Amino acid sequence: MKLGVLLQYWDTRNDVRLLVQELSRRYEVVLLAKEQDRKSLSNVPNEVRYVKDGSWFWPRFWSYIFLLFGRIPRSRRNYYIDEYFKMEALPFWQKLRVGVFLGLSRFLPKWFTFDAYACRLASQAEVALDDLDALFVITEICDPGTLGKALLQQKKIGTYVYSWDHAPKHKRMSQKLDWYFTWNAPVGDDLIELQGVPPERIRPVGSTQLIYVDSYLGDTAARRRQVAYEYIYFGCAAGSPKFVRQEVRLISWLAEILQAVAPELKLLVRPYPFLPDWRLYAPLRLLQNVAFDDAYLERAANRTLTPKMIDEKFNRLEHARAFVHMGTTLGFECAYFDTPMLFLAPEDFDFGLPGSDRMHLLNFFGQYHLEKYLHLTQYPNVVTRCAGLRPVLTSAVNMPKSLLGYNEAIRANTPLRSLPEIVDSIAACFDAPAAKPAKPVSHVLA
Repeated sequence: MKLGVLLQYWDTRNDVRLLVQELSRRYEVVLLAKEQDRKSLSNVPNEVRYVKDGSWFWPRFWSYIFLLFGRIPRSRRNYYIDEYFKMEALPFWQKLRVGVFLGLSRFLPKWFTFDAYACRLASQAEVALDDLDALFVITEICDPGTLGKALLQQKKIGTYVYSWDHAPKHKRMSQKLDWYFTWNAPVGDDLIELQGVPPERIRPVGSTQLIYVDSYLGDTAARRRQVAYEYIYFGCAAGSPKFVRQEVRLISWLAEILQAVAPELKLLVRPYPFLPDWRLYAPLRLLQNVAFDDAYLERAANRTLTPKMIDEKFNRLEHARAFVHMGTTLGFECAYFDTPMLFLAPEDFDFGLPGSDRMHLLNFFGQYHLEKYLHLTQYPNVVTRCAGLRPVLTSAVNMPKSLLGYNEAIRANTPLRSLPEIVDSIAACFDAPAAKPAKPVSHVLA
């Protein structure tokens, strides 16, 4: 079989590169990528085809129509939080333009489906797909025109829902594909509830992001303690400067409480990897009981973490007295260790912004995926009031086993699987004979 793989973020997603390697052992894989990924794909053994648009006008025209009238997930609040979050990183004039369109879109009817949008762009997609037997895409779908072309050509198409938070926040989610590969059954339920995906097309296969946890747990050498002192580990979750300033206030407060509860411990802070300006963390470097776990970025040649750096991250998690965060994938990864986790979401904390500000961290805490998967208030690990931090931090330091039920609840949904096992499940679908008649073009365009 000749399998096209439509991808993005090749330079930062280590697991996607390994996924492509594993797929290449079974199929003739052709990579379909955007022009901006050309440099990072220069040495891959696979054939690479770069997708581009045939004209300037129509792709831009339809993108604005989709921005204004495109259907969004039923988790409407989540969608707009994420869009405003992404907008913060844009240059001023582009931010202004996108802000106007986003503001208008909040009040306009949502009649334009992503599949219709993709098929409108199919004629503009200058990439050859005729010789491909199937297409494999990874969310968020980076090139709608290429997907639309594959839909109109009635290719077999499967999508891997790359992260636990994609269903509630992305609108580039097709309803017409053959298979939707997910981390677990609950993420599949999110696709059904929020994106209108037919339940019979969902296949839980496991998480490629968690394959490193699986390999680390089996590596005795990697698991030997690396940090000599005792510490609480904090994983930063914010990449927007406005969020980071609030996060720094929260970390400073945590450091103050830790100093009172366990002055012998350090607060080891792991900065957000993709934050452009690390000077925002400067106030924390002045605190006596705060240290930074940032050497990995000094050694990184690009935005890619090596397997050794990933193992070092897990080593920090495993040997911490506790791990504290505000909502990050590290909160999923730590669930596989016997390290107590604290999820900080204090509603009465002074973040330094008016509550009406759309970039207030309370909006971040209230996101659908955090509420469902990490904001499990039946456990004391979730701190929703400032007064709750000191007693639960004391428990984490002195009675860690009393807090591990939270870890068990999180990891129960997603058993660790190796990459070959994940690809076996994906391949079982692509290799199976067609189970349904070809889709008429009118159905695809609906």
